[in-house]
Amino acid sequence: MPTQIDKYTLGRTLGQGVTAKVKYATANGQSYAIKVLYKNKVTELSEELISRFISQETHALKSVNHSGIVKMCDFSVGAIEEKPDGRQREVAYIVLEFIKGGDLFDYLLKGDKAHPLPDSICRFYFHQLLLSLHYLHENGICHRDLKPQNLLLDQDCNLRLVDFGCAAPVQGRDNSQLLKTQCGTKQYMAPELFKNIAYRGQEVDLFAAGVILFNMKSANFPFE
Repeated sequence: MPTQIDKYTLGRTLGQGVTAKVKYATANGQSYAIKVLYKNKVTELSEELISRFISQETHALKSVNHSGIVKMCDFSVGAIEEKPDGRQREVAYIVLEFIKGGDLFDYLLKGDKAHPLPDSICRFYFHQLLLSLHYLHENGICHRDLKPQNLLLDQDCNLRLVDFGCAAPVQGRDNSQLLKTQCGTKQYMAPELFKNIAYRGQEVDLFAAGVILFNMKSANFPFE
């Protein structure tokens, strides 16, 4: 991992997934979170699929402007990292505003032990999540990977939705109002995703939101 990408100086790792690593970064005295994706990184996912994740995420973030959704500040494809042995590899990076309160998952796991949240807090966060989802769906976007790890807490303890790599148009790729790709995180996936049948993006988002509410209230999952 380089220590500098264009004008951004990279710091500690904030998170890591299958296709990307999120790093803390600074530029001109401002803090950012940079999602770095190696386009030719050897993973179980093809380069074509990684490129699709990049396209889906940037398109979704460019299309939205809502207080409950993280903002994209910059984006570039083709930045070159110089390796110590002289080799180069292509990277893509998405620069996001830095949300410093951690994520809802960490909030639920205080001291490495899961803790149910009081009803008032569950209602507060579930209401904020539904407002963000309503905005997304009204603007033709479904998220498809809702989970506590993708819900950040800002300095005022408000939820901010992140990670739009699985985002898709509500109307479907063929305007049928249905989607077909199986994606998301197992514990939060609706039954139709497991059955691998066509589904409505809004409905799988709402199912995942319900699992999150159950998780907040019970510190457990509704299904094995």
